[in-house]
Amino acid sequence: MCGIAGSGKTTFSKKLESEGFLRLSIDEEVWSTYGGYGVDYPTEKYREYLDESHKKIRNKLLKLIQEKRKIVLDSSFWSRSERDEYKQVIEENDGKWKLIYLKVDADELQQKTGNQR
Repeated sequence: MCGIAGSGKTTFSKKLESEGFLRLSIDEEVWSTYGGYGVDYPTEKYREYLDESHKKIRNKLLKLIQEKRKIVLDSSFWSRSERDEYKQVIEENDGKWKLIYLKVDADELQQKTGNQR
């Protein structure tokens, strides 16, 4: 999954999960391990915790690829280098990947999130 916050990645990922995919969520990995951003840990620790969570997700991903499971990665993947890193891990372990980019119009996103300009 790829897209900005609020684009529907988690909603779409959960739909795939209901169709037999195993969902790995970077946000949920951070929350379950460290708690809420700026609530349970200082905001300056976010990058460190995010990096640690990506390591955990990659380890889970490798195990699931070996088990020939269908997986959906629920993360923004806004960085090309991050996407390429995951693609490489998947390909090196005989997995197949498909990038699903959820593009959302700014006005639609604004309505969805309830933010005002």
